Amino acid sequence: MFGEVSLEGLHHRTITVQALTELEVAVLEHEHYISARGHGVMHTILGAGEKYRFIAGLPMFKNADKYVMSRFAHALAHEEIIKGNKVLEKGKEKRDFCFALNGCVELVRKIPPSDVATMTVKQQMESQHNIIASLRQGDFYGESGTINCHNEFVAASNVAMGLYSTYSSRVEHVVECCDAIAATHVEVLEISAIEARRLLDKDTLQQLINAFDAKNKWRKSRAKECKSQVKSLRGRLRKEAIVNDISVNFTSPPKPTPTPTQGDGNGIEEDLWDMNSLDDVSMGS
Repeated sequence: MFGEVSLEGLHHRTITVQALTELEVAVLEHEHYISARGHGVMHTILGAGEKYRFIAGLPMFKNADKYVMSRFAHALAHEEIIKGNKVLEKGKEKRDFCFALNGCVELVRKIPPSDVATMTVKQQMESQHNIIASLRQGDFYGESGTINCHNEFVAASNVAMGLYSTYSSRVEHVVECCDAIAATHVEVLEISAIEARRLLDKDTLQQLINAFDAKNKWRKSRAKECKSQVKSLRGRLRKEAIVNDISVNFTSPPKPTPTPTQGDGNGIEEDLWDMNSLDDVSMGS
């Protein structure tokens, strides 16, 4: 067997294989591999070397020390997330720092129904404006817990050095600004918040804090934009409903006007009979 490491799309070929005789091979295409793994048939198996190469390609580790990256890579654990599971909760911190290997995680304004078939037409239309952002291979999430561990460590150090008299008053806690779900079967490399804080150097942690603040600002702005789009959609749907109702009223066929010979059920025939009877009586007199 050869070429298996390239299926993940995380590695570059380092050697060339040449056939010395005629041979037949069974080929597993990349898209078929991804599809099979998405149904729980296969999953990624990465060694320490593959993990190191993966994180070394991430922007946050661009200037990190190789020894730091090596220790960090060894501490990463492989986890699989089932489609539909919630991975982030708005207003809370995430205690595991995760790096997406495969699949898609969606940051959303509201958690959608688990069964799409039960969604109304209105919900289906609004769902188009529910996704704030999508996280894919190489993206990370859940850094809030790592940042909080770092802030707690800094606050404790400041108290120990006598810079502050109390510990709790100087701790700045951050939380996730939106919910997130696994839009597909997702594979991640994860590390606990405490372990990540211990292994990452000061400069990398500061980059992480700056990036988290910038991402949260953008995500909040994007959430407001999505909310405005949903509001506009609802207004348009209401207008269309009113116009459709008016159209139905105007295009409805008019009621037939009753004639004296047909009657209208309100005694017209009886009234005509009474008038004829009166004429007969007057003629007879």
